[in-house]
Amino acid sequence: MAHTWLPHTPEARVWQARFACVAVAAALAAGLWANWTYLVVEHRRLEAWKIAGLWAGDVMGLLWFLRFTFTYAALGEPLAPVPVSDGRRRLRLLALAGMAALMIDLAFSFYLLREEREGYAAGKVANAEVMALEVHKRPAATGYDLDCSFQNQAGVAHQAHMRVLAPHHMLPPTLPAEAARVLEARGEGPKVIRIRYDPRLPARAWIDGLGWEDENGLYWFSVGTACLQAGGIAIFLLVLKGRTTGDTWPWWWDTYKVLPLAAETFCMLAMGLIDRVMDSLA
Repeated sequence: MAHTWLPHTPEARVWQARFACVAVAAALAAGLWANWTYLVVEHRRLEAWKIAGLWAGDVMGLLWFLRFTFTYAALGEPLAPVPVSDGRRRLRLLALAGMAALMIDLAFSFYLLREEREGYAAGKVANAEVMALEVHKRPAATGYDLDCSFQNQAGVAHQAHMRVLAPHHMLPPTLPAEAARVLEARGEGPKVIRIRYDPRLPARAWIDGLGWEDENGLYWFSVGTACLQAGGIAIFLLVLKGRTTGDTWPWWWDTYKVLPLAAETFCMLAMGLIDRVMDSLA
């Protein structure tokens, strides 16, 4: 007799859906908590309309998850098999909307990457005072987080956050000498460095001479998450096709609505926990 590790009665499916929804929501909350400082810093470097474009695909994934949660966890409707014709029609409409949101997400991610490069090239130079310096030692590199204050060309005060990555614990050769002295002194000695800032949004700033890329931008996180979401959905569809019997899709077909947010949650939680564990071991 064949046995399964999960019961498949309607009541059991309702509780399984509730458990999955609670687990994803709890993991998402933990991921946001673990990455809160990083997310705040990165969003200060973006205008509101860019934030909306960057998170378009993730908002769609959240809406799918909320719909799944309301239907199967809150209302208690059990997951059930459906005719292939009905499921395919609903899946096609949602897939088109999801793909559109995903493409917008990816397009904005690469657009922001280009904006960083062009913003650095056209940036204005100013002297900035380092108000706070954090050092994050990792096995393969050391990271430096700097909070700086400066005045733009009109004399208006601004603040900006910058990062420096030192692979193999060696400061980049392009790092200017005065900035290197500040980092090596760990904030105990000189505190003035030369920066470039975007006059359109002065919170978007870089250390002058170091370049625009610090390998930690939010656009890279967005690209990685989008790729994982697309891959997860593709695998799900392949498994669904292989488990379809006759003209009926299996009872779990609608769980694809959880996958995009689950992928986002996994990336966010993994990144945040790794950083915090590394900090605690340093």
